[in-house]
Amino acid sequence: MYAFHHYEAIMKNIGITNKYVYYGIVGNLCTMVFVVYFLLLTNKFNFSNKYLDFLGNISFEIYMLHGLVMHYLGKFFISSPVNDVIYTVVVLLVSIIFAYLIKQLIIVIEKKLIKAV
Repeated sequence: MYAFHHYEAIMKNIGITNKYVYYGIVGNLCTMVFVVYFLLLTNKFNFSNKYLDFLGNISFEIYMLHGLVMHYLGKFFISSPVNDVIYTVVVLLVSIIFAYLIKQLIIVIEKKLIKAV
């Protein structure tokens, strides 16, 4: 539950000020995440669809690029609740686009290397 300590401010904004109610909600969220994770591990629940497969195929590239994208785009956004949401969406979209392009470049290079061997 320690990972959720930053969400206390969000809970106060929606009107939950009692810390016991807050920890109850966080505990239930943690339990739900664990149950979904357990079901996925035991293959009782199938999460496959083409969008998740696409993101899974470029996830390493997204991981490697998102920091750079955040750094450069952060210079153009002023922090506010609305701008933070727009900034997050733009970073996500730009990261996905560049990750896809880099993945395609990697595939082309791999094919050329395989032909050379």
